[in-house]
Amino acid sequence: MEQNRDEFGLIAALTRASGPPGRGVVLGIGDDAAVLRPPAGRDLVASTDCQVAGVHFDRRWLPAAAVGERAAHVALSDLAAMAADPWVVFVSLSLPAAQTDADAVAVQRGIARGARACGASIAGGNVSAAGSDVLAIHLTVLGTVPRGQAVSRATARVGDRVFVSGMPGRAALGRHTIAAGHATPADARAFRRPRARVELGRALRGIASAMVDVSDGLGRDLRHLLGDRGATLEWARLDPGRAFAARAAAVGHDPRALVFGGGDDYELCFTAPARLEARVDAAAKRVGVRVRRIGTVVAENALTLRERDGAAGPIEPIGYSHR
Repeated sequence: MEQNRDEFGLIAALTRASGPPGRGVVLGIGDDAAVLRPPAGRDLVASTDCQVAGVHFDRRWLPAAAVGERAAHVALSDLAAMAADPWVVFVSLSLPAAQTDADAVAVQRGIARGARACGASIAGGNVSAAGSDVLAIHLTVLGTVPRGQAVSRATARVGDRVFVSGMPGRAALGRHTIAAGHATPADARAFRRPRARVELGRALRGIASAMVDVSDGLGRDLRHLLGDRGATLEWARLDPGRAFAARAAAVGHDPRALVFGGGDDYELCFTAPARLEARVDAAAKRVGVRVRRIGTVVAENALTLRERDGAAGPIEPIGYSHR
């Protein structure tokens, strides 16, 4: 930390903002490392994520607490995609000189709020001065799942049905319309306040054959899900409607590009055997999340989109790239 910042005072404030330790945290914030006691009979699931100002979010659009809450849900979405129960979060903040201590504490409060909403707690972390003028939030998240019940992203089978929750493309539409100054409340909320689909992921244990969270765009993440297989998708089941198309056109975007390549949705895309489709519907209804069947896994390594008139063509491999 830079010399003119009260490092120990800030750490104490961040500790208070983190909230109480959760279940299984034997020793939490305040020591060199946390001591955790996983529940018996469960596998540990771990992931890490980084949110960088100017890359993943724009501070002009989000107050500090909302930045933190969003970062928590984005990171915990990876656990949802594994059908895991979120457990603990570790937070590392890189703070630019212009970042006030009050803002840093608000970010931490937002992370704690997002973690609690998903059933997790903050168990430790780190804070340092940034080497640039950019805020960076690094989160490590741990979850647990009954032994052997984690869902991989690479186990889809030919003939499985393809499903997605929510409305892919709406977060990207929100991002573009916020920038243009005329976002609808629902579109803005989709980008600003994504929600990790933890309950849906949990409900799909024993049903989903493969699963991934949609962070880089439905087209790109579906490719990750399918490996050397492909899928035929139905536009009639994905089409977000005329109102969406009109709002997209107003900011110079094609609705299909947003649906397949927009990113930032943090919905779940998954596959399941055709015989389990009724169980998928029941699971989605039980947790109150909209889920649609959008296609079928095929042996050919390609993504194909079937139009309403029956014509079919390839889906371009668009989406967010991390390089």
